[in-house]
Amino acid sequence: MSRYGGDWGDAAFGALLGNDHLRLLLARCATRAERMALVERLREAAAQRLADAAARLGADVTDFADDDRAVVLCLALADASPAERRAAALLRACVLARELGDVAPYADKARGAAFSGGRAPGSGGPVRLWLRRYVAAHPQASAAEAWDALKRRPPRGCKVFGDAGRRGAHVTVSGGPDMGYRRFANVLAEERQKAPK
Repeated sequence: MSRYGGDWGDAAFGALLGNDHLRLLLARCATRAERMALVERLREAAAQRLADAAARLGADVTDFADDDRAVVLCLALADASPAERRAAALLRACVLARELGDVAPYADKARGAAFSGGRAPGSGGPVRLWLRRYVAAHPQASAAEAWDALKRRPPRGCKVFGDAGRRGAHVTVSGGPDMGYRRFANVLAEERQKAPK
């Protein structure tokens, strides 16, 4: 919920993202600063268009630098033309982008790009890393012995439930997927094969 009133979900960015030309311009922006500079230029253009509409409709608004007054006017434009309504929607989307500090879908894309490569080769989750160290110290241990050792002292963020080989035995990992006993035994076998002999 914006301080300007109304629900500001991704749909509020429709004026920015629904227009192919604007969507292309936003996609070409490599950084948040470039996107925000573009949003500011668009906001100024929309505000000028609405100032003209306000003068035509006799509204008492002289300064569209104040986003609060501009949005209130945008919501009150009953006799506006379709172009003026599009300008009002564009101004609302620009106000939202200013409020959030970015255009949400592009911010999410930029945030996800940091993790797009997935996990680095050779790395693993906490259970796999624990198994790697365990296999180095106990190369001949069975899966049941490894499970019992894990249950006695699990890595940080992990909880072990159930006894080895029993139905429902699993390890929960905070921030990651659970691992059942069968998968645990398979990962142990993989780490045993990778271990130097």
